[in-house]
Amino acid sequence: MVAAARTGVLILALCLGGSASAVSPLGQTPWSALSAVQREVLAPLQGDWDTMSEAGRQTWLGIASEYPALMPEEQARIRARMQDWARLSPEERERARDQYRALRSMPPEQREQLGEQWQQYRQKAPAPR
Repeated sequence: MVAAARTGVLILALCLGGSASAVSPLGQTPWSALSAVQREVLAPLQGDWDTMSEAGRQTWLGIASEYPALMPEEQARIRARMQDWARLSPEERERARDQYRALRSMPPEQREQLGEQWQQYRQKAPAPR
């Protein structure tokens, strides 16, 4: 249900975000075709936009379409994560993707247990970590 809603929001954002002429001949959405709001939200990714896959671009455009409706704390969190991602080297990004894929392939019970362990770790004082 949530995935369907996000897909609907993404399609709506793409329909409202620009015309078919905004897509380059290779099927890539160029930075210049983004709306001013999209460019502002996605500014930390501008340097990587030209090398990003179209699927990656569409994911970020979906996030940008939902961004204005988020609470300020959530907007700040997303902006910080985008900036962190933009600072990673290609090798660090690939390692992060591998870790994400490994996490997604775990059984739900194991993921839940890992999440609980992470929360316990975060609650420790910085010295024992």
